Amino acid sequence: MILTKKRYGKTDGYIAWHGYQSFKPEEVTPQLAHEIGVKLAKEMWGGRFEILVTTHLDKGHLHCHFCFNSVSFRDGGKYCFACGAHGDVIDFVGRLFQLSPYDAARKLAADFHLTPDKPPSAAALHAKHIRIKTSG
Repeated sequence: MILTKKRYGKTDGYIAWHGYQSFKPEEVTPQLAHEIGVKLAKEMWGGRFEILVTTHLDKGHLHCHFCFNSVSFRDGGKYCFACGAHGDVIDFVGRLFQLSPYDAARKLAADFHLTPDKPPSAAALHAKHIRIKTSG
């Protein structure tokens, strides 16, 4: 997982996400619980994210844990656990405002007063955050 993060230059933030799936006592066999867990993991995250599935037998019920990379091995996009969206801030702004990636990047640069040779300052980011929270 760390190699994927390094490959895309995204070593900050969350390393991985964790989820779980529980079954009622005696609802499934350990093998079926694991099979269901693997199938669910592949459907939800397997096409883009490295994932580890473990099935635990140590409680009164069977349960699967899912640990998956927060960065996609396919395209370097990050996973948003809150909404399930994939990608980065440019992808998000593009979807939100129906813009191409280029126009989304230009919008972000204009909104946060960025230029290619001038990284964002904490004051500019803070000022934009306040405007967003107080408008509307």
